[in-house]
Amino acid sequence: PQIVAGPSCGDGVREGTEVCDDGDENGSGLGYCKSDCSGVEGYPGMARVPAGEFIYGPEDAEETRTLPAFYIDIYEVTAGQYKECVDAGACSYNGSTSDGDRTYENNKDNHPINDVTWQEAVDYCTWKGKRLPTEVEWEKAARGTDGRTYPWGEETATCDYAVMDDGGDGCGTNLTWEVGQKPNGVSP
Repeated sequence: PQIVAGPSCGDGVREGTEVCDDGDENGSGLGYCKSDCSGVEGYPGMARVPAGEFIYGPEDAEETRTLPAFYIDIYEVTAGQYKECVDAGACSYNGSTSDGDRTYENNKDNHPINDVTWQEAVDYCTWKGKRLPTEVEWEKAARGTDGRTYPWGEETATCDYAVMDDGGDGCGTNLTWEVGQKPNGVSP
C-alpha cells in the first residue's frame, strides 16, 4: 500500500492556520516553517503580509495595487533597540539630547525611537539585515486588503485606538507610549 502524508509545511497545501503554503516564493516553507505550521522561523517580531491586491491611496484617488508577500515588523523600533545599534557603532543618533519629548537615552527604552533621520533609519535596518518598507508596502500592512481608512477600521480615531493629542484628557498629550499599548488599534 502507498502511504500518503497529511498536510505539512511547505507541501503546497494550505490548511487551517498554516502560513507557509500559499504558493509564493516568500511563503514556500523551505526551511522556514515552524513544525506546527503556525508561523515562520527566522523572522521573530515580524508579521507576514500575504501577496495579493489591496486598495491604495486617498479616498478621492484610490486605486487597486498588487504586491508580492512581504514581512514587516509588528512594532515600531524602540529607543532601546536603536541604542543597541549606536552602541555597536553601526548607527548614529543626531536628534535632541535635551528635549523632554525625545525617547533616546531618556528612560523610554520601550517607546518608539523618535528624532531619527531617514538615513539613520536605513542604517538601523541595514544593521538588522532588513530594509525600510516602501510606501505601498506600509499602506497595505496598515490598511489591510479591504481599503479601511484606519488600521482598526472606519471608526473615528480615538484614544482607544491610537496615542494621540487628545485635548488634555490623559490619552497621550503628544507624548509617546511604550510600543504595543494600543491593541484595539492594530491593523489586520
